[in-house]
Amino acid sequence: MLRSATQFASDAAGVLIQQLNVAAVEVDSAAPNHGVLSVAMTAHGSYGQLKAWQASIQQAVPSLSLKSMSLVASDAFGAARRPDFQPEGNRQEGQLTASYVWQLWVRLNTDEPVKQAMQEIRPAMFPMAENPFVVTPPRAEEPTEPPAEPSPPPVAFVPAPTPPLPLPTWETLGQLEAQEGNTIVMGRWNNGPIEVMRQGQTAANGYQLQSIEQGVLVFSRPGLPDAPALRFSLPKKPRFETR
Repeated sequence: MLRSATQFASDAAGVLIQQLNVAAVEVDSAAPNHGVLSVAMTAHGSYGQLKAWQASIQQAVPSLSLKSMSLVASDAFGAARRPDFQPEGNRQEGQLTASYVWQLWVRLNTDEPVKQAMQEIRPAMFPMAENPFVVTPPRAEEPTEPPAEPSPPPVAFVPAPTPPLPLPTWETLGQLEAQEGNTIVMGRWNNGPIEVMRQGQTAANGYQLQSIEQGVLVFSRPGLPDAPALRFSLPKKPRFETR
């Protein structure tokens, strides 16, 4: 029936099917093997085209009956106008929108193989645990505490290096040439007590007079090889005049 309706609409060259709805089969209690299929259809065209199209459908499908029909005047695009609208010229050339409700009588299939096949298929069907058409709102995320900031590494306190002790200073107070040719010097360390020093002699602070070279006293620490040698200049010898 639907194939005939669309085919006749294209053959009519002026009928446009705008809407088509098919309802479920209603079983007739008087005839259990028969049912009624309700078909609602909306078409657009002139009065003559719609009339010829309706006659072609009913002639092609004898079991089809027309339950209700309504006509509404419309423009060329199918938009409904006022009921009192009168198209220009012959009314048969005006555009109408027709709403049909058809009833198609059908015979239900009661063959035993079909019933047996349906009984084998239906047990495999089971209700779904969840409705797939229900939109589940997203689960609210539980507030989480921000990660704890890493604690700074412990500060290692490094003791400051011990400053080196200041080098001792020697002050020459006098010198004397001995009979054996050795030079004897008198002086003091850091304004301390006066000491008399010969070459090779060790002072109270541990420094040893290593040599006297060209008016320079050279002191060293025998027990501390890394200790620097100390050099002090001797004052110039006074000049004496003989007469």
